[in-house]
Amino acid sequence: MENIIRTGIIGFGLSGRVFHAPFIDIVEGFELSKISTANANNIHIAQVRYPEAEIVPDGQNIIEDDNIDLVIVTSPNTVHFHWAKAALLANKHVVVEKPFTVTLAEAEELIELAKEKEKSGILYDLGSHLIDQSLYFFGMPQAVTAHIQTVRPWAKADDTFDVKLHYPTHTAVLKSASLAKIPGATYQIHGTKGSFVKYGLDVQEENIEKGAIPNTPEWGMEPESIWGTLKTEHKGIDICSIIKSENGDYREYYINLRDAIHGKTEIAVTAEEGANVMKIIELAILSDKERRTVDVTQ
Repeated sequence: MENIIRTGIIGFGLSGRVFHAPFIDIVEGFELSKISTANANNIHIAQVRYPEAEIVPDGQNIIEDDNIDLVIVTSPNTVHFHWAKAALLANKHVVVEKPFTVTLAEAEELIELAKEKEKSGILYDLGSHLIDQSLYFFGMPQAVTAHIQTVRPWAKADDTFDVKLHYPTHTAVLKSASLAKIPGATYQIHGTKGSFVKYGLDVQEENIEKGAIPNTPEWGMEPESIWGTLKTEHKGIDICSIIKSENGDYREYYINLRDAIHGKTEIAVTAEEGANVMKIIELAILSDKERRTVDVTQ
């Protein structure tokens, strides 16, 4: 096995606890060396789950540690740019949780810095999920129309949005509503030959929060109750089928990351993809502000 990738996680909220630490801990080739958090409850969780990791109160301790090879930034998004830039300047590989940065300009600066440090491609982003998924399937749209609101009287930030990504042959509609007490479908695909509808969320998050370890053959397996439904027709006959979900497995992300760091494969998620997400977010904000559809090329 190649040299172990010594890893530090900056921030240990939901993202650090659920989406990163368990997989760094379980995937061969990584060592979870340090976790930075000042929250007493998160310190306790980290100490119980990862007794070999050193718990430090500030991310700077991780940045300044010459033994750390990889920094995972899961801090509040307003300081993603700060920590990612500091890690790159310290010649670390970097993973940045969603959103990559809070502006497109910051994302582009990090990409250029990564290239200068010859770490282009090892600066990762998980993408703001709904936009990221649409771009993965369909690429960049031609235009964006968005309505963004704050509907809860006490909310200090936007909590509801409806974003439409316009493509030559279809429109992708991305929605989130903070007051939806009855969850709607997670995915809906409608076309001339039929429809596919699926409910439910990825089960990995819930299982990890319950203390499950992602190392079993059935890991990421969804219950049949949230499999998707496909309704179509063939030669005039209506067909309705339940489609079994593929198992989800966040381990694959870190296996790819490990092999990319060692120069054995191409990266699966690039910083440029993260920048594209930021571009769509900024255009959505502009669309909402000016109450118009915004062309992506502008």
